[in-house]
Amino acid sequence: MFKRKLAADSALQMLTVEQVAELLQCSQRDVRRKSSNGTIPRPVKIGRHSRWPRAVILEWIENGCPRVDGRSV
Repeated sequence: MFKRKLAADSALQMLTVEQVAELLQCSQRDVRRKSSNGTIPRPVKIGRHSRWPRAVILEWIENGCPRVDGRSV
């Protein structure tokens, strides 16, 4: 039961720009730029703040970081 709760908590966790930048080993500015040009998944807006669902970012990384806007590189 504890493992199931951890999995659920992880799936619902929202990442900040700083946390996404750390995962991708790039700057926060680069994360914002990549988000607006469709290179990474778009964030969820919570008020003025941008947050990315942890599960979405991890799945995107596992899939080889494809462009999310459908354009080729």
